Amino acid sequence: MKNRPLCTVCLLLSLLICGAVCIGKERAVKELAPSPLERCARDGDEIVFTGQIYKKEIKDDYQILYLKNNSIRNQKQFFTESRIIVYEEEKTETRIGQRVKISGEASFFQSARNPGNFDQKLYYQRQDIHGSVWAGKLKIIDSRPDVLADRLYQFRRSWRGVFEKYMREEDAAVLSAMILGEKSGMDAELQELYRGGGIGHLLAQKCTNEYICV
Repeated sequence: MKNRPLCTVCLLLSLLICGAVCIGKERAVKELAPSPLERCARDGDEIVFTGQIYKKEIKDDYQILYLKNNSIRNQKQFFTESRIIVYEEEKTETRIGQRVKISGEASFFQSARNPGNFDQKLYYQRQDIHGSVWAGKLKIIDSRPDVLADRLYQFRRSWRGVFEKYMREEDAAVLSAMILGEKSGMDAELQELYRGGGIGHLLAQKCTNEYICV
């Protein structure tokens, strides 16, 4: 090591980084730090908030809305949250870009119980999503959509329907993710397996414009 000062420096930096992550994960890695929602609310708390829809998924019995720029109010205080997932059984007709007001119970994701298991909490933390809400009420407060983003959503959904018509559901979901960047049909655990296996690059990657590729 005496004749290789660069190697020595790199080794020391690696040790420092590993130590920082192990000793203070939440401080060293931003994505692991508790969000305002996690600090100000508990699982099952009733909250009311407004946010802008940037992504949506339609399931058989409910729809999933992804909201950003959220302003939240609970019984104690008012705060903001970057992103939240909303589950809504009524399937209210909404469009990408609209702002909505929602009331419901807050819920938080679970960490992996055993080493090697799917870590739901970390999976969503990487997307800057730290909590979800089952909507009791949903009201559109700004009906103006993002026209381009909404049309792209409809385009991807239409083509995914074509894939699902002629292929098995799992195959259609993978092909939609690879070609359209439409990962909503893929199980979250399957997406993690792609990444963990070093083949995550086969899925269409996230673009700088979150409306277009998410």
